[in-house]
Amino acid sequence: MRPGDLRDWLAAVEAAGELRVVRGADWNLEIGTLCELDYRLPRPWALLFDDIPGYPSGWRLLAAACASPARLGLALRLGPEWTTLRLVEALRGQFSRWADRAADYPPIWVDDGPVAECIQEGEDVNLEAFPAPLWHEEDGGRYIGTGCLFFSRDPDTGWVNAGTYRMQLHDRKRLGLFALSGKHARIHLDKYAARGEPPYP
Repeated sequence: MRPGDLRDWLAAVEAAGELRVVRGADWNLEIGTLCELDYRLPRPWALLFDDIPGYPSGWRLLAAACASPARLGLALRLGPEWTTLRLVEALRGQFSRWADRAADYPPIWVDDGPVAECIQEGEDVNLEAFPAPLWHEEDGGRYIGTGCLFFSRDPDTGWVNAGTYRMQLHDRKRLGLFALSGKHARIHLDKYAARGEPPYP
């Protein structure tokens, strides 16, 4: 599988028979319940929720993206023909080898791109425009991110960390970040707090 975007990956997942589109499930517990049931299957589906009540059609939500060896293989550009055992064997030690070769693949800096086509600032920011689910009945709120990528910078060294942390939607403009003690993002945020500085420009 060649590098591409999420749409390319979804097309490959659908071609592999691993995708189910669910229309009309509500963000309030219904999406979370369907995901819980899906995860209990021997081989969970990738679930793509669309036509979520209160949101425009096309404002979709993807769950259980890499919950099968075929989809994880596609995400790693290894193809879909994997069992769990074969994938574990193939990946044993691979992440260290990839890390050793990271310098061979420097970032390519560009002046524009699809990610910069929709920018909201100030009063235009509205995080509630996204169909963030209330996943579980006793959750403290709606979670908009789990498998997302959160960047933080160490204020002392300038070192940048990219990690995945749960993010709770508080209101139109604020998210809460769940970063446990010892995690790099938490270390960075604690350093900014001790300085009395915001962790963003």
